[in-house]
Amino acid sequence: FVISIAVWCVAAYVVSKRTYVANWKSRGMTTINITVNRKVDTAKLRELIVEKEKSTEERRYEGRKLMVKVTYKEPTPVEWGGSSPFVTLEYDEKNSILLEIMIQYNRREARKEHVLTADELKQKLMHELEKRIFASEDDHSSTLLAIEKRNSLRVNKDAPVPNSILGRDPNTLSSRSVRFEEPEEPASA
Repeated sequence: FVISIAVWCVAAYVVSKRTYVANWKSRGMTTINITVNRKVDTAKLRELIVEKEKSTEERRYEGRKLMVKVTYKEPTPVEWGGSSPFVTLEYDEKNSILLEIMIQYNRREARKEHVLTADELKQKLMHELEKRIFASEDDHSSTLLAIEKRNSLRVNKDAPVPNSILGRDPNTLSSRSVRFEEPEEPASA
């Protein structure tokens, strides 16, 4: 009887300790949200996603836009300090524009000596995307075309054009990011 109680006490302690450690690890999440708004090559973006372990994909059809939100897990944890991050890309497939990126990285599951900071995660992912999917840095005509196409989707054509790089000489562009504003919904009668 005493041995049975001792064994159950040891088992309860082991289960309690494992639960505590698992809970502690799960609370070590670093989440990064990046607003991009840049022209991408959607064929190359699809190739990139196929190479990854895709976990979810959402599609919203909004008039002339096809909003896609894809979440995947990086397949090589060694490159990320021992813990593979989940990356969510939100993009407009019809207009070839990457809108937002979200990175979720569990730093407590990574090896202590190789844990990546938020800035390192951002730099690493953006470097990969620069090489693989973004339109050429020297060719601003594709970005201007994306802006013009986005502005042509506006409901009210007489509305002022949002702050953008329209009307500027492409050789004087200082930034490659573009801000798009959605038109307001018409008031219902």
